[in-house]
Amino acid sequence: MKWVKLFFALTFLLLLTYFSDHLLSLVNNNENRSNDEKANLQMEKPAIKRDYNPERIANGKRLFLELCFMCHGKKGEGAPDWKTPGEDGRYPAPPLNGTGHAWHHPMKFLHDYIKNGSVEKGGGMTGFGGALSDMEIEDIILWFQSRWPDELYDSWYRRDLKSKESLPVEF
Repeated sequence: MKWVKLFFALTFLLLLTYFSDHLLSLVNNNENRSNDEKANLQMEKPAIKRDYNPERIANGKRLFLELCFMCHGKKGEGAPDWKTPGEDGRYPAPPLNGTGHAWHHPMKFLHDYIKNGSVEKGGGMTGFGGALSDMEIEDIILWFQSRWPDELYDSWYRRDLKSKESLPVEF
């Protein structure tokens, strides 16, 4: 019985030593990080930066209900079987309320898609560039993005920032 107690005591001390050394190395690693690493860690904090201008969001909702709801639904929920192509091979309108894939696309893509449509690329969406100004298109995007949960918007915002970093400079 005495040996069993001694065995457990030694095992406990060895584990305590191992974990305390491991914990100290983690603390020291954090203190020795470069400024770049610390900046990257800070970038992982939420980057949410929404335009909550109520007038623009209200205008976006009005325009959406006027021009977009027939395909995308009154609340941006999309067509019922939006993941299944129709008989013509085209996909029905996807949801824009955060349950679809719109959040994967940067602002420039969303804007261009609404403005120019997708018919020339084999899609089914008509462009609204002749009916809407650039600001009205942005208002529609602001409205449907206002329906996204914060975590989803944050992911979109980060993707949008990265896409801007990789775009060529325009003169």
